[in-house]
Parts: sequence; C-alpha cells; structure tokens
Amino acid sequence: MIDVLQIGANAHKVFLLSTNEKKRRLINLILSAVKLNGRKLEYTLRPPFDMFVKLPKNEEWRTLVYNFRTSIQSLFQDPCLVVY
Repeated sequence: MIDVLQIGANAHKVFLLSTNEKKRRLINLILSAVKLNGRKLEYTLRPPFDMFVKLPKNEEWRTLVYNFRTSIQSLFQDPCLVVY
C-alpha cells in the first residue's frame, strides 16, 4: 500500500533529485492545463489531487481521504503513469 502522505512529504527532495524527464512525468501526473500567463503559472490539479483543495470543513474529509487513497493506488497500478 502506498502511503500518500509519506510520498508528499518527500516529494520536494525526490523532485530535486530526479531527471528532467521524471520531473515532467510527475508534473503531468498532478497538473493539467498548465500555461504561463505573463509571469503567472496557471494550472488545474488532476483528480485525485484536486480533492485536497476542495476539502470541506466538516467530517466528510474521511470519505475524501479514502477516495484519494483508492485513486492513487489505481494510478500507480498503471505502468504508463508510474514515476520511478
């Protein structure tokens, strides 16, 4: 089982140590519709990463965490999307 929080905690270090191709794959896994508007980077978070921004302020967060974990597991089972 993938510990998403642990991956997130180490993401910066892993990103810095990765090749440009791996960085590109990781960015494409998390972001879509990336464009530079002047000096501002605009993007859309892909599901399930967008759920963290949309977290409600009540007890529904547990369901969202479960759904996020399930989505992440399915992403990492797709060999085309795995970032090594």
